[in-house]
Amino acid sequence: MRSGERRVGAFLALGFALTLPFYLLGAAPVQILPGLPLSALMAVVPAAAALAVAQDRRALLRRLGDGARLRGHWRAAAAILLMPAIAMMVYALHRLAGDRLPQMQVPIWAPPLMLAVFVASAAAEELGWTAFLLRPLETRWGALAAALAIGAVWAVWHLIPFVQGGRSADWIAWQCAKTVAMRVVMVWLYVNTGRCLFAVVLFHALDNLSSFLFPAWGSHYDPRLTAILLILAGLALVQRSDPRTLQRR
Repeated sequence: MRSGERRVGAFLALGFALTLPFYLLGAAPVQILPGLPLSALMAVVPAAAALAVAQDRRALLRRLGDGARLRGHWRAAAAILLMPAIAMMVYALHRLAGDRLPQMQVPIWAPPLMLAVFVASAAAEELGWTAFLLRPLETRWGALAAALAIGAVWAVWHLIPFVQGGRSADWIAWQCAKTVAMRVVMVWLYVNTGRCLFAVVLFHALDNLSSFLFPAWGSHYDPRLTAILLILAGLALVQRSDPRTLQRR
């Protein structure tokens, strides 16, 4: 087994081992936000696991400050706003269907604070899932297959927090589909912005923010419509991609 494959295996094994205490913590009847159990604090795990097994920890950490890579990639970078756009489309579809939705109940100071927290948590996750894990899988399978594989692991990793958040089986199934589709879009964004980790972190954080602002602390977040729209967006992006970006590197 090659050293890269061994590090991937070590990252996944250590990641799930470090997640277990957070799953136990999530059993407490306390939620950070409605539907968000304490096990969500496991967002720190991918960074911890990646730093534990990485050959060059300093180089890995430096990836968090690579926002300058967005220069010259503004068309692709526009995809960072995809999740807020989808959230607004879902809201509009509910209104057109005649659904009664509550007024916005989130105080004006909350979104900036939530965004800051979500950027920090997304940075911790993407240091592991994107900066560390993507490259060896992409080298072996290509970008699209690597995205699907990471997306599947990412969805499984979230299953227990979804259950602890009181979600229904139908909600969880659609959210898992959305999770995999989201990873495909994130890998597309990463590849098409000069491998800018900062772009992926922003995309991830804005997804979390959009979910919990719809329209009152995430009270009417709809994973079914969100997943369908995101899958369609992902298919469109993949179709328009240069085939060379999807191949093994």
